[in-house]
Formats: sequence, structure tokens, C-alpha cells
Amino acid sequence: MKLDDTQDHFHLEAAEGWLGLADWKEANEELENISPANRAHPEVLCIRWQIYNAAEKWEAAAEISKIFSAAMAIYVANSLHKSKRTDAARDLLLSLVDTFPANCRIRYSLACYASQLGDFKDARDLARAGVLSLNEP
Repeated sequence: MKLDDTQDHFHLEAAEGWLGLADWKEANEELENISPANRAHPEVLCIRWQIYNAAEKWEAAAEISKIFSAAMAIYVANSLHKSKRTDAARDLLLSLVDTFPANCRIRYSLACYASQLGDFKDARDLARAGVLSLNEP
């Protein structure tokens, strides 16, 4: 999946170029110019991880890995759902909801899958839990 925004794509490529020149500080500056809507995009997260790795910021790199893992799980679940395997999509995300309790996208996706499967009470409860997690510090 490519970034839709041309300007963000330019900054992503520039960040990759700076990393190729072993200048993680300039690469980081380029990523700071990416719009907030695209900062959780898998390609951006991959470059962000490389920056933290080059800067030897191990804890930050680990956090990016967790975010990347959650994002990829959502994409995998969506693919399962689109292939008429909504039960498998739900099961995948249910296995991760406690690992990523602050990720409202997982709860939102679970609510959507529950609705698709006809479990409207579960869908409502999951949607409510997702909204509540947005309000937590």
C-alpha cells in the first residue's frame, strides 16, 4: 500500500534517502513533515523504526514495532474478512485486543466484524469500549 498524498510520499522517499546516507537526524526531520493522517502508515512506521534503530533508541524502536504489529494485524484481519473469513478475522483481533488495549482501531474492527456476524450486542459493547479507550490518558 502506497501513501496517497504526493507530498507525504516525497517526504518518505527523502527520509529513505537520508537513511541511505547514514543521516538519521535528517531522515527524522523529513518524517516530521508527513501529515498526521499518514504517520501510522506501515511504510512510515518502517522508516521510523529504522531511524530509531540508527539512533540506538531501543525503547522507541520497540514501541514502533508494537504499533506496526497492530497495524499489520488489522490489515490481515481486513483481508480475511474480504475473503469471506470474518470469523477468522475476528479471532485474530480477539487474540490481540489485550496486547494492544489502547488501540481503538482493533476494537472498532472487532465491532464491525461482530455486526457482520449478527452479534449486535457484542458489536455495541466493543464499539463502546473503543470510544472509552479514546478518552483514557
